[in-house]
Amino acid sequence: MRMLLVPDQWSGSVQEFYHFLLGYFAPLVLWLEKHPGRPFSVRDCGPMNPWFDFLPGSPDLEVLTPGDMLHVFAARSRPSTVLRGMDDPNRFSPERLAAFRNMVLFANGISNSSTEQRVTVIDRLSSGSFNKTTAAEVPASGRDVRSTPNLSQLAACLLGPIRALKWGIADSAEIPPRGQLELFASTTVLVGQHGAGLANMVWMPPGGTVVEIQPPRPDYEPPFFRNLARACGHTYNRIEQEHDHAEISEREFDLVINRLLGTGTAL
Repeated sequence: MRMLLVPDQWSGSVQEFYHFLLGYFAPLVLWLEKHPGRPFSVRDCGPMNPWFDFLPGSPDLEVLTPGDMLHVFAARSRPSTVLRGMDDPNRFSPERLAAFRNMVLFANGISNSSTEQRVTVIDRLSSGSFNKTTAAEVPASGRDVRSTPNLSQLAACLLGPIRALKWGIADSAEIPPRGQLELFASTTVLVGQHGAGLANMVWMPPGGTVVEIQPPRPDYEPPFFRNLARACGHTYNRIEQEHDHAEISEREFDLVINRLLGTGTAL
């Protein structure tokens, strides 16, 4: 009989990348290591469902609607396991994150090390079309929520002339799972606005650098990506942003990036 694997993410919705990746997908990967070959059921995660194709071992799984999963779980009509999420920013486990990363990359034939520097700039250029449908648990995403209007321009002006440097600008929400794995597994410096795309730092080789562009956040909100960067073994840097859709200071961006590329020293 199939095992019902119920997500217990820390917060948010598993239809959204951060809470899906760390709140459901990561504990699922670690569960599979202990239960190879066991058929199981997962809940429908909307636009995140393609990630299930990248689980190690090509497992036998079925996807249930949230309503069907709740019905089966409440009726106890089959065995079930509640997967405790790994998305609590106050409880990141370096050991579990490293095991998750290595298992996924190895299973998909992607190198888990990088011998040269590559800068990837995440720019929120699109808005999730799924989030505008009645199936969405969160009504908005992408640039509808936050944006950095001059980020791509600043990155191109600063990084473009450095011919020896590998770099690129990407909207991670528009890249399929394998493309994300390959891109971020070869990234050593990751730059992006506060948001789910920064969770891709988990694929980076340990010892990388993360630069978060951070608009004002509520006092009660924990430092998600600073804590995640440290748990992944990365250096963390921050560029302040006046509000969720403000341009950032060209001088500050230039200062931070040049310092990182020149010395690798954190602010």
